[in-house]
Amino acid sequence: MAKKISLSLVAILLIIPFVFNLMSCTDNTLKPVTLSVINDNGVLTVNYSTESFGYDLANGRYFIKRSESFIVEGVTAEFKDSDQLYELKNYDSDKRTYESNEIIDAIGKGVELVVTSAGNNSIPDIIQTFKFYEHESYFLLYVTLRSNTDRDISSNYSSPFLLDNDSNGASIFKLDSTCVLKAPFDNDTYKAYETFEYTSIKQAVPLFSSEFSIIYDPVELNTLLLGSVEHTTYKTGIEVGRNDLTRLNTVNLYAGATNETTRDFHYYGADEPYVMPHGAITANSVSSAVMMIGYFNNYTKALEKYGDVNAIFQPALEWEHGVPVGWNSWNGYGMDLSYEKLIDSADFLKNEMPYFSNNGRTYVNLDSYYNLGDGHTKTEVAQHIINNGQTPGTYNTPYTYWASPTSDNLAYSPPSTNGLYTIRDMVVKDHNDNPLIISKHDKEALMVLDPTHPGTKMYIDAVYSEIIRDGFEYVKLDFLSNVSVEGKFYDKSITTGIQAYNYGMKYIKDLLSYENTGRDIFISYSIAPIFPGGLAHSRRISCDAFGGIFDTIYMLNSLTFSWWLSGRVYKYNDPDHTTLYKYMGNADVPSSVWSEREAIARYNASIIAGTVLLLSDDYQLEGAQSRTKDIVSNTALLDLALKGVTFTPLRFPGNTTTRYMAANVYYMFDGLKWYVGIFNLGLLDTEVSFDLSQTGVPANSNGKYTLKSLNSGLTIEVGSVVSINFSFGESEIYEVS
Repeated sequence: MAKKISLSLVAILLIIPFVFNLMSCTDNTLKPVTLSVINDNGVLTVNYSTESFGYDLANGRYFIKRSESFIVEGVTAEFKDSDQLYELKNYDSDKRTYESNEIIDAIGKGVELVVTSAGNNSIPDIIQTFKFYEHESYFLLYVTLRSNTDRDISSNYSSPFLLDNDSNGASIFKLDSTCVLKAPFDNDTYKAYETFEYTSIKQAVPLFSSEFSIIYDPVELNTLLLGSVEHTTYKTGIEVGRNDLTRLNTVNLYAGATNETTRDFHYYGADEPYVMPHGAITANSVSSAVMMIGYFNNYTKALEKYGDVNAIFQPALEWEHGVPVGWNSWNGYGMDLSYEKLIDSADFLKNEMPYFSNNGRTYVNLDSYYNLGDGHTKTEVAQHIINNGQTPGTYNTPYTYWASPTSDNLAYSPPSTNGLYTIRDMVVKDHNDNPLIISKHDKEALMVLDPTHPGTKMYIDAVYSEIIRDGFEYVKLDFLSNVSVEGKFYDKSITTGIQAYNYGMKYIKDLLSYENTGRDIFISYSIAPIFPGGLAHSRRISCDAFGGIFDTIYMLNSLTFSWWLSGRVYKYNDPDHTTLYKYMGNADVPSSVWSEREAIARYNASIIAGTVLLLSDDYQLEGAQSRTKDIVSNTALLDLALKGVTFTPLRFPGNTTTRYMAANVYYMFDGLKWYVGIFNLGLLDTEVSFDLSQTGVPANSNGKYTLKSLNSGLTIEVGSVVSINFSFGESEIYEVS
């Protein structure tokens, strides 16, 4: 217990300086920083890492350079107060001042530059803050709008980084080969990560990416990263547009994004939805989220550093019991789950696969649509699992409410509220006090329980008191993106969807905490926004992934572009539960038996994810039993999975004929050994070629490497450039020496 408290205190002490903006350091024993702000004829310059930053006080625009090449040039800022847009370029340069301070914080030592463009009694001040750090090739920034009167600012849009039509753009990128990453807001409806060549972006419709993006050269690997590192208040958007092919423009990194990607839909009184506007923050001074801009020599290093900085702002939720190993009911049984099937599955793992565990823990998890029948209860199921020496897990959709939005349904009062509140009281409203309807299916509508409402809290308390009472130690939480929808909340201090999301998910985290329950309960997010982290131990990186090769490709698409979340933003990436034989769930997914080659690829893909390793098959089928034992009895692969370390993609994929793009080579160094995972993700047998030296693994004295397959045990000797023939759907994980 003492260890838990001390680690929490350390995390708090690391974050406190950020919360209070870390102005200046007063510890005289610290060595002075080497960074400084130089004023050269009105151009403020900061040299950091291999880059230089320059701010022109005359026009309020800034640039980033490496050597003599501009990475970006002519960057400006803008902000909204209500419906009024304030553009920095319209402010008087004679009223622009600056100050700089030495800082030290959880990132390190550095310098802070604050530029104030003063307004007047009718125009607010725009304040830009930039933070640079020794030995780091990125900087942090945010913009603040400050009122000059007694009237508060009310803002739902702020951009600290804007390349507009008047900007000079960027000359360092070869635009005919430059790519842009589009990141989804969450992992619902089979959204995937996508890359677009800059020249293919439509002039009239900018590309939109949620929370972060990279602009990169796929050959030389030079990468500009843009993203938010603070996820307490706003949804962040990155828009990349194109007006011509001579420069990179336009680019806008801003707080306050809502569109179809963020799923801020509202159907009330309409057959077609409209997008809810982002909630506004109202105060005398309003700031954007803290953003990160960095230029890197490699896109994998760029995204890993982005993950590192996010982890400083919000560390991953601590977990001391290693990778969760076990079984989940959904892929194996779907909506056809019963008491007998649950017991059979638990007993199969106990009797036939006792080795499939981590430090003696094997999870047996009930997913959605369980129908226990014959008077059986979840309490009874949990007790049987516990008596088996296993660990029970369960499933919940805490804030979703499906019902026809009729007066009768809205007038329903859940028993947990003691008749004090109705559903209409408890759901999130639009700004006309109508129930917010974010989805429609037949006659039913999806509404969201307001996490700040006392009736919702009473309902959540009742649900989770039963989960805790029954002894469950793993809780899968689903459809959480709904909680981040923009709307009107009971608690008037909560005015944005991300504020509500943080509020609601922290409430559940606290209910399931060791301090409240006396035991460690693993919290797993299923459908959820990528950010914020720190409120759950794992997050499923893709939507549902079954056992076929295209399921593996789809899941690997998410791993390719978000491997860096594992161990940073979340303790583990969750590659979804792993089906090795046959999917038995929804009717819209074929229930044919997967080939053994596909099953091995699916298992290998889950292992390299970092990982939550839950199987999911119907073990009343002999084929499922025998295949599962054949594959999972490989102790070398299981031991690798239990390390809980994600693999890194060697290269992002180029154009492909499959629906989703994913890397076909991944590597990992656990501090002692090197590993490489190889997948044939094409539609035909092929030769997979790559340069092994690019992983960083050292060759032996003869310039050779030995690859030992953890799947088959066979070894081969190779040179730096590796070429191996792979059949369709084939995969291997190698230990490299």
